[in-house]
Amino acid sequence: MSFIINQKTKIPPEHETKIKVLSLAQVHGCFAEAKMLYDKYEDNYKRYYQFDDNARLQMAAAFIKQLSEININLVLWLADERGNIHVNNEVVFTVVDVPEKSN
Repeated sequence: MSFIINQKTKIPPEHETKIKVLSLAQVHGCFAEAKMLYDKYEDNYKRYYQFDDNARLQMAAAFIKQLSEININLVLWLADERGNIHVNNEVVFTVVDVPEKSN
């Protein structure tokens, strides 16, 4: 798989990010899964938002990882030129180019 990371694109606010991710999910045929994951994440966030920053960071990292497991294209656009996805200036996920298995 090859892709180009646009390092000049700034990550939009949370609401706009949700719209973009769900739009990509619709294009890639995984809207229902992505929407269900978003609903779960938002429910958990409302319940646990009062906890420390580290807990919220871990929730965001887990959410990004789970989105990538649904379809990597949902999170590729969030990556910087090194393939890192940052939340609050911390790397929470790194996109790596995994070679396809050959028989």
